Amino acid sequence: MLIRRSLCALFALLALGLAACGGADGPTQVATGGAPDPGAAATSTTEGSGPGADPTTTAATAADPTTTAATPTTTAAPSTTTAPASGTSDASPVAGLDAAQLQAALAAPGGASGRSLRGPTVDQVTLADGTRVWRVRVPGAFTARSARVAISVGSRRVGEGVLAPDLGTITAVTTDAAGLTAGRPVSYQWEGSPPVAAGNLEVAR
Repeated sequence: MLIRRSLCALFALLALGLAACGGADGPTQVATGGAPDPGAAATSTTEGSGPGADPTTTAATAADPTTTAATPTTTAAPSTTTAPASGTSDASPVAGLDAAQLQAALAAPGGASGRSLRGPTVDQVTLADGTRVWRVRVPGAFTARSARVAISVGSRRVGEGVLAPDLGTITAVTTDAAGLTAGRPVSYQWEGSPPVAAGNLEVAR
Protein backbone atom coordinates (compact mmCIF):
# COMPACT_ATOMS: atom_id res chain seq x y z
CA MET A 1 0.00 0.00 0.00
CA LEU A 2 2.79 2.32 0.88
CA ILE A 3 4.54 1.59 -2.43
CA ARG A 4 1.42 2.43 -4.40
CA ARG A 5 1.11 5.77 -2.66
CA SER A 6 4.73 6.56 -3.34
CA LEU A 7 4.31 5.77 -7.07
CA CYS A 8 1.21 7.95 -7.29
CA ALA A 9 3.05 10.81 -5.71
CA LEU A 10 5.96 10.36 -8.17
CA PHE A 11 3.63 10.34 -11.19
CA ALA A 12 1.94 13.44 -9.91
CA LEU A 13 5.28 15.28 -9.69
CA LEU A 14 6.26 14.16 -13.22
CA ALA A 15 2.93 15.42 -14.55
CA LEU A 16 3.44 18.84 -12.96
CA GLY A 17 6.94 19.07 -14.44
CA LEU A 18 5.72 18.24 -17.95
CA ALA A 19 2.93 20.81 -17.69
CA ALA A 20 5.39 23.55 -16.68
CA CYS A 21 7.74 22.81 -19.66
CA GLY A 22 4.90 22.83 -22.25
CA GLY A 23 3.60 26.30 -21.07
CA ALA A 24 6.96 28.02 -21.82
CA ASP A 25 6.83 27.02 -25.55
CA GLY A 26 3.38 28.72 -26.26
CA PRO A 27 2.89 31.62 -28.79
CA THR A 28 3.55 35.24 -27.71
CA GLN A 29 1.05 38.02 -28.86
CA VAL A 30 2.42 41.48 -29.79
CA ALA A 31 0.23 44.48 -28.91
CA THR A 32 -0.93 46.81 -31.65
CA GLY A 33 1.23 49.95 -31.84
CA GLY A 34 4.29 48.26 -30.44
CA ALA A 35 7.84 48.57 -31.80
CA PRO A 36 8.12 47.54 -35.52
CA ASP A 37 9.85 44.34 -36.45
CA PRO A 38 13.29 45.23 -37.97
CA GLY A 39 13.13 42.21 -40.21
CA ALA A 40 9.79 43.25 -41.64
CA ALA A 41 11.10 46.76 -42.49
CA ALA A 42 14.13 45.36 -44.28
CA THR A 43 11.93 43.04 -46.31
CA SER A 44 9.62 45.92 -47.39
CA THR A 45 12.55 48.05 -48.61
CA THR A 46 14.05 45.20 -50.59
CA GLU A 47 10.77 44.42 -52.32
CA GLY A 48 10.35 48.08 -53.55
CA SER A 49 13.67 48.11 -55.41
CA GLY A 50 13.99 44.54 -56.64
CA PRO A 51 13.26 43.10 -60.11
CA GLY A 52 9.65 42.48 -59.19
CA ALA A 53 8.93 46.12 -58.36
CA ASP A 54 5.95 47.87 -60.06
CA PRO A 55 7.38 49.80 -63.14
CA THR A 56 4.83 52.62 -62.79
CA THR A 57 5.87 53.17 -59.18
CA THR A 58 9.56 53.18 -60.17
CA ALA A 59 9.00 55.65 -63.02
CA ALA A 60 7.00 58.00 -60.82
CA THR A 61 9.75 57.98 -58.25
CA ALA A 62 12.55 58.57 -60.84
CA ALA A 63 10.83 61.46 -62.68
CA ASP A 64 11.25 64.58 -60.60
CA PRO A 65 9.17 67.45 -62.07
CA THR A 66 11.32 70.06 -60.36
CA THR A 67 14.43 68.97 -62.32
CA THR A 68 12.81 69.40 -65.78
CA ALA A 69 14.16 72.56 -67.43
CA ALA A 70 11.59 74.81 -69.13
CA THR A 71 12.24 75.30 -72.84
CA PRO A 72 11.96 79.00 -73.81
CA THR A 73 9.79 79.87 -76.80
CA THR A 74 11.23 82.40 -79.22
CA THR A 75 8.96 84.10 -81.75
CA ALA A 76 10.75 85.28 -84.88
CA ALA A 77 10.04 88.87 -85.74
CA PRO A 78 8.39 89.15 -89.03
CA SER A 79 10.53 90.43 -91.42
CA THR A 80 9.60 92.95 -93.43
CA THR A 81 10.77 93.40 -97.32
CA THR A 82 10.51 96.82 -99.38
CA ALA A 83 10.41 96.65 -103.17
CA PRO A 84 13.06 98.86 -104.89
CA ALA A 85 11.91 101.89 -106.76
CA SER A 86 11.31 101.21 -110.45
CA GLY A 87 13.57 102.84 -113.02
CA THR A 88 11.25 102.02 -115.93
CA SER A 89 8.44 103.99 -117.56
CA ASP A 90 6.27 103.18 -114.52
CA ALA A 91 8.16 105.94 -112.67
CA SER A 92 7.67 108.47 -115.50
CA PRO A 93 4.42 110.34 -116.32
CA VAL A 94 5.40 110.40 -120.02
CA ALA A 95 4.32 107.45 -122.13
CA GLY A 96 7.30 105.85 -123.89
CA LEU A 97 9.93 107.41 -121.60
CA ASP A 98 11.49 106.08 -118.43
CA ALA A 99 12.57 108.26 -115.53
CA ALA A 100 16.14 108.62 -116.77
CA GLN A 101 15.03 109.70 -120.25
CA LEU A 102 12.59 112.23 -118.82
CA GLN A 103 15.31 113.68 -116.61
CA ALA A 104 17.65 113.98 -119.62
CA ALA A 105 14.96 115.73 -121.65
CA LEU A 106 14.32 118.27 -118.91
CA ALA A 107 18.05 118.97 -118.42
CA ALA A 108 18.93 119.36 -122.11
CA PRO A 109 19.82 122.92 -123.30
CA GLY A 110 17.02 124.95 -124.89
CA GLY A 111 16.67 125.55 -128.61
CA ALA A 112 18.48 128.53 -130.12
CA SER A 113 16.48 131.54 -131.23
CA GLY A 114 17.41 134.89 -132.73
CA ARG A 115 14.67 136.68 -130.84
CA SER A 116 13.49 136.89 -127.27
CA LEU A 117 10.67 134.48 -126.39
CA ARG A 118 8.58 135.51 -123.42
CA GLY A 119 5.55 133.28 -123.77
CA PRO A 120 5.06 129.49 -123.88
CA THR A 121 7.47 127.73 -126.24
CA VAL A 122 8.02 124.34 -127.83
CA ASP A 123 11.38 122.88 -128.87
CA GLN A 124 12.66 119.54 -130.03
CA VAL A 125 15.38 117.56 -128.21
CA THR A 126 17.17 114.41 -129.37
CA LEU A 127 18.34 112.27 -126.45
CA ALA A 128 21.63 110.37 -126.36
CA ASP A 129 19.90 107.12 -127.31
CA GLY A 130 18.34 108.76 -130.41
CA THR A 131 14.86 109.27 -128.95
CA ARG A 132 13.21 112.50 -130.12
CA VAL A 133 11.01 114.42 -127.68
CA TRP A 134 9.27 117.79 -127.62
CA ARG A 135 9.18 120.13 -124.65
CA VAL A 136 6.42 122.66 -124.04
CA ARG A 137 7.45 125.27 -121.48
CA VAL A 138 5.25 127.81 -119.75
CA PRO A 139 7.11 130.64 -117.99
CA GLY A 140 5.79 132.32 -114.85
CA ALA A 141 6.21 132.92 -111.14
CA PHE A 142 4.84 129.75 -109.59
CA THR A 143 4.62 128.45 -106.04
CA ALA A 144 5.48 124.93 -104.93
CA ARG A 145 2.38 122.78 -104.67
CA SER A 146 1.72 119.13 -104.02
CA ALA A 147 -1.04 119.03 -106.67
CA ARG A 148 -0.27 117.87 -110.19
CA VAL A 149 -0.33 120.27 -113.12
CA ALA A 150 -1.07 119.55 -116.79
CA ILE A 151 -0.25 121.59 -119.92
CA SER A 152 -2.55 121.71 -122.94
CA VAL A 153 -2.02 123.15 -126.44
CA GLY A 154 -5.33 123.91 -128.12
CA SER A 155 -7.68 121.10 -127.24
CA ARG A 156 -4.87 118.57 -126.77
CA ARG A 157 -3.50 117.67 -123.37
CA VAL A 158 0.27 117.52 -123.92
CA GLY A 159 1.05 115.90 -120.58
CA GLU A 160 1.86 116.34 -116.93
CA GLY A 161 4.01 119.37 -116.21
CA VAL A 162 7.21 119.43 -114.13
CA LEU A 163 7.84 122.51 -112.01
CA ALA A 164 11.42 123.80 -112.26
CA PRO A 165 13.49 124.00 -109.04
CA ASP A 166 13.56 127.82 -109.31
CA LEU A 167 9.74 127.82 -109.74
CA GLY A 168 10.19 129.85 -112.98
CA THR A 169 8.76 127.38 -115.53
CA ILE A 170 6.45 124.42 -115.95
CA THR A 171 7.55 121.92 -118.62
CA ALA A 172 5.66 119.05 -120.23
CA VAL A 173 7.55 116.49 -122.34
CA THR A 174 5.96 114.40 -125.09
CA THR A 175 7.05 112.00 -127.83
CA ASP A 176 4.19 113.13 -130.11
CA ALA A 177 4.51 116.47 -131.94
CA ALA A 178 0.94 116.49 -133.28
CA GLY A 179 -0.73 119.90 -132.83
CA LEU A 180 2.37 121.62 -131.51
CA THR A 181 2.28 124.49 -134.01
CA ALA A 182 2.98 128.17 -133.52
CA GLY A 183 0.08 130.43 -132.55
CA ARG A 184 -2.03 127.81 -130.80
CA PRO A 185 -3.37 128.72 -127.35
CA VAL A 186 -1.56 127.21 -124.37
CA SER A 187 -3.01 126.67 -120.92
CA TYR A 188 -2.06 124.92 -117.70
CA GLN A 189 -4.27 123.50 -114.99
CA TRP A 190 -3.48 122.49 -111.43
CA GLU A 191 -5.31 119.46 -110.14
CA GLY A 192 -8.61 120.58 -108.59
CA SER A 193 -8.37 124.10 -110.11
CA PRO A 194 -9.69 125.70 -113.34
CA PRO A 195 -7.34 126.07 -116.36
CA VAL A 196 -5.18 129.18 -116.70
CA ALA A 197 -4.44 130.74 -120.11
CA ALA A 198 -0.68 131.14 -120.72
CA GLY A 199 -0.65 132.76 -124.21
CA ASN A 200 0.02 131.48 -127.71
CA LEU A 201 2.67 128.88 -128.51
CA GLU A 202 5.98 129.97 -130.02
CA VAL A 203 8.48 127.64 -131.66
CA ALA A 204 12.08 127.87 -130.53
CA ARG A 205 14.54 127.06 -133.33
